[in-house]
Amino acid sequence: MIYSEFERGVYMKRFLSLLIAVMMALSMVPVISFAAEVRTVYLDPTAGSDANNGLSEAAPVKTVTAAYGTLSGADEGRIIMLSTLNLTAETTLPACSIPVTITSKTGTEGIQSSKNILFGGDTTLEDMTITMNAASNSMFLSAEGHNLTIGKNVITKAYKSGSTSYYFCITGSFYADNVDGMHMTVKSGTWRNIYAAAYKEAVTGDVTLTVTGGTVPNNIAPCYSGTVKGNVEMFISGVNAQTNICGTPGGGSGANVTGNVTINLGDHITASNIKVTKQASGKVTGKVTVIADGDLSNVKNIIHGSSTGTAGSTELILRSGVLACDPCAFDKVTVDVPVRL
Repeated sequence: MIYSEFERGVYMKRFLSLLIAVMMALSMVPVISFAAEVRTVYLDPTAGSDANNGLSEAAPVKTVTAAYGTLSGADEGRIIMLSTLNLTAETTLPACSIPVTITSKTGTEGIQSSKNILFGGDTTLEDMTITMNAASNSMFLSAEGHNLTIGKNVITKAYKSGSTSYYFCITGSFYADNVDGMHMTVKSGTWRNIYAAAYKEAVTGDVTLTVTGGTVPNNIAPCYSGTVKGNVEMFISGVNAQTNICGTPGGGSGANVTGNVTINLGDHITASNIKVTKQASGKVTGKVTVIADGDLSNVKNIIHGSSTGTAGSTELILRSGVLACDPCAFDKVTVDVPVRL
C-alpha cells in the first residue's frame, strides 16, 4: 500500500503520541529497590545447640561451622558470640562468599586462642576481646588473601611470661599462595607485627593496608619473608608504632616486593623509626615513597635501617604538618604543599 505524504505525516504523529504516552506511563511506575539482607546469627560455644536456628539470642548455635551455615543465602552476615570461643588448635574459619562481622555480647570475653586463626572470607572483627594463650612471637590472625578489618573496640590481651608479653601478629596471608591482592584495615588493638601482604608466601596483586589506631610494639611492613608481585600502599595514622614502620620487607631471606611501596604518614603517629629500608636481603624492586602529610612531631627518626635492605629508588614527599626529625638521604625530595590564594 502506498501512502501519501499527508497520510505518512498523520501516522508519524500518531506513533510519536503513542510513544510519548508509553514513556510517561513508564515514568510513573515506582522503582522497586531491594535492601541487602544482613542476617544476624547468635553463637554460644558454651550453652548453644546446633539444633537451634541461631537467629535469636534465645536459640543460639554452638559451633562456628553452624553459625556460618546459617548465613547461607544472605547478602551480609553478623555473628554475635554469647560466650567465649576457646581455640586450642590452629583454626580456619569456614569459607564464605559474603562479608561477615564477628562481635561479642557486652561482658563476654570473645576469642581465646593458643594457635593461628585464619579467615575464609572477608571479615570484620569489632567490639570484642581477643586473648592470646601461648608464648609465641609468630602467632597470627591471617586474612588468607581476603579483606580483613580489625574494627572499633577490639581489645587484645597478651600472654605473659615473666616480664615478656606475647601478642598476636596480623598478616594478609600465612599459608595462601599466589593471592591476587587484598586490603586490610586496623583501627584498634595491640599487635606485635602487621604485615600488609604475605608472612611467607606470595601475593600476586596490589595490596593496601590502612592503620588508624592501636599499638604495634614491633614492625609494620609490606611483608615478612614472602614475595609481593605488585605494589604495596600503606596509610598510617593514629597509631603507636613503638619500633618501626618499614618500607622494605620486615625480615626473612629473599623477601621482595617487585613493585613500588608507598608509606602515607598522617596525623597522630608515635614511632621510633620510619625505616625506608629495613632488613638484610629485604628488597623493593621499584620505588619506596614516604609521604609526610600530617603532624609527625612524635616520629623520632626517618632512616635507612640497613645497608643491605635495598630499594630501586626512594622519594620523600612533604605535603603538610610538622616533621620534627632529620630525614635520611632520599634520591628525591618533593615539596607538594597546596598554595593558598
